[in-house]
Amino acid sequence: MYILGIDFGTKKLGLAILESTTQICSPLPLLQNDKEMWENLQKVISEYRVTHIILGLPSYEETAKKVERFKQNLLSKFAVNVDYSPEDLTSLTVKKQLTSKKQKQNLDSYSAVAILEQWASSNIN
Repeated sequence: MYILGIDFGTKKLGLAILESTTQICSPLPLLQNDKEMWENLQKVISEYRVTHIILGLPSYEETAKKVERFKQNLLSKFAVNVDYSPEDLTSLTVKKQLTSKKQKQNLDSYSAVAILEQWASSNIN
Protein backbone atom coordinates (compact mmCIF):
# COMPACT_ATOMS: atom_id res chain seq x y z
CA MET A 1 0.00 0.00 0.00
CA TYR A 2 1.22 3.49 -0.85
CA ILE A 3 0.45 6.49 1.31
CA LEU A 4 0.76 10.00 -0.08
CA GLY A 5 1.97 12.84 2.13
CA ILE A 6 1.06 16.40 1.22
CA ASP A 7 2.53 19.62 2.52
CA PHE A 8 -0.23 21.99 1.37
CA GLY A 9 0.57 25.48 0.19
CA THR A 10 -1.44 28.09 -1.65
CA LYS A 11 1.18 28.22 -4.43
CA LYS A 12 2.50 24.63 -4.47
CA LEU A 13 2.09 21.22 -2.91
CA GLY A 14 4.98 19.26 -1.52
CA LEU A 15 4.46 15.54 -2.12
CA ALA A 16 6.03 12.40 -0.70
CA ILE A 17 5.19 8.73 -1.03
CA LEU A 18 5.47 6.03 1.63
CA GLU A 19 5.51 2.32 0.85
CA SER A 20 3.87 0.97 4.00
CA THR A 21 5.46 -2.48 4.15
CA THR A 22 9.04 -1.25 3.81
CA GLN A 23 8.31 2.13 5.43
CA ILE A 24 10.52 3.79 2.83
CA CYS A 25 9.49 7.37 2.25
CA SER A 26 10.61 9.38 -0.78
CA PRO A 27 9.97 12.92 -1.98
CA LEU A 28 8.10 13.43 -5.24
CA PRO A 29 8.23 16.44 -7.56
CA LEU A 30 6.32 19.51 -6.40
CA LEU A 31 2.91 20.26 -7.84
CA GLN A 32 1.90 23.81 -8.60
CA ASN A 33 -1.36 24.77 -6.90
CA ASP A 34 -2.95 26.00 -10.10
CA LYS A 35 -5.83 25.07 -12.42
CA GLU A 36 -4.09 21.78 -13.37
CA MET A 37 -3.38 20.73 -9.80
CA TRP A 38 -6.33 18.33 -9.41
CA GLU A 39 -5.54 16.58 -12.71
CA ASN A 40 -1.86 16.28 -11.78
CA LEU A 41 -2.74 15.01 -8.32
CA GLN A 42 -5.04 12.40 -9.91
CA LYS A 43 -2.09 11.15 -11.97
CA VAL A 44 0.03 10.69 -8.82
CA ILE A 45 -2.80 8.95 -6.97
CA SER A 46 -3.41 6.61 -9.92
CA GLU A 47 0.27 5.89 -10.59
CA TYR A 48 0.94 4.83 -7.00
CA ARG A 49 -2.55 3.43 -6.36
CA VAL A 50 -2.81 5.65 -3.29
CA THR A 51 -5.59 4.79 -0.86
CA HIS A 52 -4.50 6.99 2.03
CA ILE A 53 -3.34 10.61 2.19
CA ILE A 54 -1.68 12.34 5.12
CA LEU A 55 -1.99 16.12 5.18
CA GLY A 56 0.27 18.33 7.21
CA LEU A 57 -1.87 20.35 9.61
CA PRO A 58 -0.46 23.61 10.91
CA SER A 59 -1.53 25.00 14.27
CA TYR A 60 -2.21 28.50 12.93
CA GLU A 61 -5.91 28.81 12.34
CA GLU A 62 -6.03 30.63 8.99
CA THR A 63 -3.88 28.05 7.19
CA ALA A 64 -5.56 25.17 9.05
CA LYS A 65 -8.90 26.28 7.58
CA LYS A 66 -7.41 26.19 4.06
CA VAL A 67 -6.04 22.70 4.72
CA GLU A 68 -9.47 21.57 5.95
CA ARG A 69 -11.10 22.86 2.72
CA PHE A 70 -8.40 21.07 0.72
CA LYS A 71 -9.17 17.85 2.64
CA GLN A 72 -12.88 18.15 1.84
CA ASN A 73 -12.03 18.58 -1.86
CA LEU A 74 -9.76 15.52 -1.74
CA LEU A 75 -12.55 13.45 -0.21
CA SER A 76 -15.06 14.61 -2.80
CA LYS A 77 -12.76 13.99 -5.79
CA PHE A 78 -10.90 10.79 -4.85
CA ALA A 79 -11.70 7.47 -3.19
CA VAL A 80 -9.09 7.88 -0.46
CA ASN A 81 -8.85 8.13 3.31
CA VAL A 82 -7.38 11.40 4.57
CA ASP A 83 -5.73 11.99 7.95
CA TYR A 84 -3.73 14.80 9.46
CA SER A 85 -0.27 14.95 10.95
CA PRO A 86 1.01 18.04 12.77
CA GLU A 87 3.38 20.01 10.58
CA ASP A 88 4.55 22.94 12.64
CA LEU A 89 8.20 23.77 11.99
CA THR A 90 8.73 20.88 9.54
CA SER A 91 9.98 23.22 6.82
CA LEU A 92 12.42 24.93 9.18
CA THR A 93 13.70 21.63 10.54
CA VAL A 94 14.04 20.05 7.11
CA LYS A 95 15.71 23.13 5.60
CA LYS A 96 18.58 22.77 8.09
CA GLN A 97 19.13 19.16 6.94
CA LEU A 98 19.19 19.80 3.19
CA THR A 99 22.59 20.30 1.67
CA SER A 100 22.22 20.60 -2.09
CA LYS A 101 20.56 23.39 -4.07
CA LYS A 102 18.36 20.80 -5.79
CA GLN A 103 17.11 19.51 -2.44
CA LYS A 104 16.39 23.04 -1.22
CA GLN A 105 14.35 23.75 -4.36
CA ASN A 106 12.18 20.76 -3.41
CA LEU A 107 11.89 21.82 0.27
CA ASP A 108 8.11 21.35 0.39
CA SER A 109 8.36 17.74 -0.77
CA TYR A 110 11.02 17.02 1.85
CA SER A 111 8.65 18.58 4.38
CA ALA A 112 6.00 16.14 3.13
CA VAL A 113 8.51 13.33 3.84
CA ALA A 114 8.87 14.59 7.42
CA ILE A 115 5.09 14.77 7.81
CA LEU A 116 4.70 11.20 6.53
CA GLU A 117 7.53 9.84 8.67
CA GLN A 118 6.06 11.45 11.77
CA TRP A 119 2.65 9.97 11.03
CA ALA A 120 4.09 6.52 10.21
CA SER A 121 6.12 6.36 13.42
CA SER A 122 2.92 6.28 15.45
CA ASN A 123 0.52 4.58 13.01
CA ILE A 124 2.38 1.77 11.21
CA ASN A 125 3.71 -1.22 13.10
